[in-house]
Amino acid sequence: MVSSVAVASEQKLLAELTVQTKLTHSETLMPHIEQVLQLAGVEKGQLEGIGVSIGPGSFTGLRIGLAAAKGMAYALQVPIVGCSTLEAMAWNCPSEGIYTGSMVDAQKGNAYAAFYYWKSGILQAQAPVRILPLTDAVSYA
Repeated sequence: MVSSVAVASEQKLLAELTVQTKLTHSETLMPHIEQVLQLAGVEKGQLEGIGVSIGPGSFTGLRIGLAAAKGMAYALQVPIVGCSTLEAMAWNCPSEGIYTGSMVDAQKGNAYAAFYYWKSGILQAQAPVRILPLTDAVSYA
């Protein structure tokens, strides 16, 4: 299981934690959120919004993440925004004029894959999300 939690302010990443572990999302998500807030020096009451992955990804992991985000957004009275997992990954590679491919394990030798392109500081989807055999996903364009 891979889990990522991040805190950002004014388009600046303050803290991020990505962990691959055998523990489940339900066991680790809330402690990871608490840890990242502490690393960022941010109190939960200072949050102005919550972003959450809407997939693709594991059904159970997405369900736990969405439920946690919805509960926190409700309790803190802040907006919640969903984002594609693959698009969020592409945001980590802001290279003008370069195609960025994002892939996530879809199990059974398959991968979710999508391609993006940065133009004038704007991330643009170049190909829709597809499920492909891993060997084909590497060459998908």
